[in-house]
Amino acid sequence: MTMNKPTIYISAFCMVAGMSSCSSDATMPGATGETRSVDMQVTVSKSADMSRAIIGENGGDLDCLWADGDRIVVSSADGSKLGILSLTSGEGESVGTFEGKIEVTGEGTATYNFFYFGTATDPESIRSTVALDYSSQDGTLASLSANDFFSASANVSIAYESATAESVMLERATAFGRFNLQFEGADWSGETVTVSGSGLNNLLNVELNGDTSIASSETATITVANATADLWLTILPGETDLTFTTTIGEKTYTGTLPSRKWTAGEYVRTSNADGTFGGIAVKMTTEPDPIPEPGDAVGPVFEVNGKKFRFTKANLAYNVSGRSSARRVGHTPTAHMSAPRRAILTFMASVVPVCTSHISMTVSRLRHSLRRISTLRNTLFRRPFMQDRASMLQTKGVIIRHKMKPAIRAIPEVISNLASRG
Repeated sequence: MTMNKPTIYISAFCMVAGMSSCSSDATMPGATGETRSVDMQVTVSKSADMSRAIIGENGGDLDCLWADGDRIVVSSADGSKLGILSLTSGEGESVGTFEGKIEVTGEGTATYNFFYFGTATDPESIRSTVALDYSSQDGTLASLSANDFFSASANVSIAYESATAESVMLERATAFGRFNLQFEGADWSGETVTVSGSGLNNLLNVELNGDTSIASSETATITVANATADLWLTILPGETDLTFTTTIGEKTYTGTLPSRKWTAGEYVRTSNADGTFGGIAVKMTTEPDPIPEPGDAVGPVFEVNGKKFRFTKANLAYNVSGRSSARRVGHTPTAHMSAPRRAILTFMASVVPVCTSHISMTVSRLRHSLRRISTLRNTLFRRPFMQDRASMLQTKGVIIRHKMKPAIRAIPEVISNLASRG
């Protein structure tokens, strides 16, 4: 996965407008400390890393282009809003020109702040504080621009009716992640996904004086309605694990990614073996189906290679422990087998309990016969030839009984091996 630090380089200068003549005795607005409006034009260019605006993937990284309607807010060091600059050229390109009026006072040099807020925030409504809420997201690549955020400070030289800003670099304050939810056999149809984490936060507070802070919360979540298997999310910087949760029908599926430190400006995704790129795999699992209760089941539950088996009157029912499965209630491990193999297993599943019952009955009768032989031997204890005959019969009976036990115990394993190879 790659981690790109987004940068936007800005150079600004003022266009002197409406100056046809100037008398020697004209009053200089800056001399009296009056506030005046000046025209400012700002050229914004993207670096080799991520910029902003229209966000799309290009070679596994984010390619950001300016869009119609993009605006930049300018403020003073103390947080006073000075004006708004709008995109006038460069739509659909990586370099854009912004123009507008800002309010200045006096002359000399001052430090100004430059902000870009996402498309979901109206710059006209901004006063001194902006709260960017990431608790509800669309989960699409296009939606990353909604609450995108950049900021920087620069020294601005203020003259009579002109201002010049040094080249500045706007820095993105958030991180992006691409994820791929992987369900095994679940009937996925865009259910709501909730993302939580031990260190996850979802609220970024921005002050126009340049201060930013992340509101910490132990219960912060991100909700994605009508989600798809591929999710693009905005993640605030910090160290956190991520747990994805969704409910399909009556089952709850969860998938967890280990803790990592998310850094401002990075885009986290995965590289595939074929050279393409994709989302970080999130394996969504659910609790296994319960083993049928006695009544429909015959015999004990036994486990082979991590799979639990139990005979039923008509077929085998089983559950896979510890992973998601398409074999929901009513499904059987024979559903994907060939018809002949499925018929054989079905026949064996119904016949084996009967055979087991007959074998158990035979063993019981054998034990009864051994007890009778033992009694006969004691009765004929004084007759050596009868005693030897009884001992011989008893020994053969014990041998037969011990040889039959492994055969009886092996029956379930044979059936499970056939099922696992199916």
